[in-house]
Amino acid sequence: MSTLEYLDSVGSVRHFGWVPCSKLHSWLSKVNGNTNVEVDVPSGVNRGKLLEELEARRKRKASENRGFDRFFNPDPGYGFDWREHENSEGYAHLEELLIFQPDDWRKQAREHLFRFQCDLDRESKNHGSRRVWAQVKGGRVRLVMKSPISVVLFHPDLPRIARYEPLNFLLAYGMRDPLPAMLRDTPEHLQLALKEDLSPLDCFLEFQNCVGGYRLDLLRKIGKEVAFPRLCLIKELDFSDVIGQRLAKQLIRQAVVSHVWNHTGKKSGMCVNQHPLSMIFAGPSGNGKTELAMWLAKLMNKPNDDFFIKVDCGKLKDASEIFGMSGAYQGAKQGSALNNFVLKMSLEPQAVGIVLLDEIEKAGAGAIHGLCQVIDKGEWTNKRLSSHGSQTDVMSCHNLIIIMTTNACDFEISDFVQKHDEIYGSIAEELEDLESDLSTRLRGILQFTYPFTQAFLGRVGRIVPFLPMANGNPDKQGLLYGESMTVAKLLIERQQEKLSNSSVAEVQQDVSAKTKHQMAKIVVKEAIQEAGVRAIRMAVEQKMGDRIMNSLLLEQGGIEEGSHVQYFTREEVQAIDFRVDNVTETADDDEKEEENYDILMEEDAADMFG
Repeated sequence: MSTLEYLDSVGSVRHFGWVPCSKLHSWLSKVNGNTNVEVDVPSGVNRGKLLEELEARRKRKASENRGFDRFFNPDPGYGFDWREHENSEGYAHLEELLIFQPDDWRKQAREHLFRFQCDLDRESKNHGSRRVWAQVKGGRVRLVMKSPISVVLFHPDLPRIARYEPLNFLLAYGMRDPLPAMLRDTPEHLQLALKEDLSPLDCFLEFQNCVGGYRLDLLRKIGKEVAFPRLCLIKELDFSDVIGQRLAKQLIRQAVVSHVWNHTGKKSGMCVNQHPLSMIFAGPSGNGKTELAMWLAKLMNKPNDDFFIKVDCGKLKDASEIFGMSGAYQGAKQGSALNNFVLKMSLEPQAVGIVLLDEIEKAGAGAIHGLCQVIDKGEWTNKRLSSHGSQTDVMSCHNLIIIMTTNACDFEISDFVQKHDEIYGSIAEELEDLESDLSTRLRGILQFTYPFTQAFLGRVGRIVPFLPMANGNPDKQGLLYGESMTVAKLLIERQQEKLSNSSVAEVQQDVSAKTKHQMAKIVVKEAIQEAGVRAIRMAVEQKMGDRIMNSLLLEQGGIEEGSHVQYFTREEVQAIDFRVDNVTETADDDEKEEENYDILMEEDAADMFG
């Protein structure tokens, strides 16, 4: 019998072993956020306990349920794969997480996949309850949401703007392209309209095809071999929210997998590294250095674990400010923030701590010298004054990843990509050669940049260049330009959603497919190249949200609350404008716009991915 317990409605302790399998699934659906399930979940029942119980029953044989046990629980579900279970609406538990938990879905879905390796390409057998009508230009399309990705794309409870992150997540873990099957079952005259309605799904799919990621099955085997099973989650790094840093993601992935393999490869008799992994993230601000470091911390550790620290190196003028005060000086008992973080990580040997030293070039020479010793020896002397007056305890740093960011190489990186802009769209072999050339140049520059030294750089594991974002030149930047266009379109849709649901002043914003595409082109072209996604976000906010809000606030001549505005572009001056929509477009106008949009998409597809 199961040792897991819960409290019933009258406060008595009950064992999970007596609960029928069907009720366990109902409880789990309710915990997943499915409010359509009419069941009360007892106190002490949570997702972790339910999954543990269901997994234990899956591993047992049906023949084991006999005698006394069979009398009290005729429905134990022994030998049944709970991952195949579908609720009354026809959805598996993973799909419930994607549909009903928009705020917390990624964390729960990631753990779901990590622990139980669900089949993302599995098709539901319950087609009847998973049929939906998709409204597209020119008519309606009858679709069956056979797989998790089709549920994300078409489930009526998921707003359009909430679909992109789950979509990207599923593709990161190997979800197959759903378009061929969808289009095969769609009338020919509506196929183009369906593709348009799903856009920018096409951009996500193109990105998946272009990314030379690692095989998930081999990552799982390596993780099992080196006793670090979460290593397989590094695959998600390629599909993080950070746009346009294919090279940086690839280098980080390589460095982490290589370090973990060499560090914990005890079963294979390999040498064991005791030093922490160290990397320098070099590149202009606003291109995702901090975001990727935070993503790495999330992927490498369990949910709710806080093993990330960011240190402003502009305040590290001497070694004491990073390592802590020596002797009985004021502050010695508290210890520095970084010292206390390393102490916490020394007590969590199975976790991975991410230390982000921001703008390392602003640190003093003493701090750099101290870091050099830490990286070289993998040891940290605890400067936090203990009750018995000791400051000599040595802690291991083997489970730290030390990331240092710098803007000292901005000019060299910008100059390199202007001369070699094929780096944005190169195949893996060419990208490796270009990266090697660029990293060598950056290392040569940094060794003559204060406070760096040759000894320090010689101990840094990897220099990771972050490239400037594309500025609207698709000739040799196809993949990056496509990513920039995608993020611009997503930000445009978020602005639409924000004002449409505003409790202050609701305004409906109409943006046709063609106009959204043209708006994205203007925004990407105007965005300052070195400012990255930050510039695209600011441009969208200024051209949409800020202008609408300003017009609402005007006492005279502005738009009124509840208005319906329509955006349009003036290509001759590369401008975005809007008007209050008081006219109804004719069918001829719709047909002409659809024809123009089709031509526009064909031309842009050739530029971006051809």
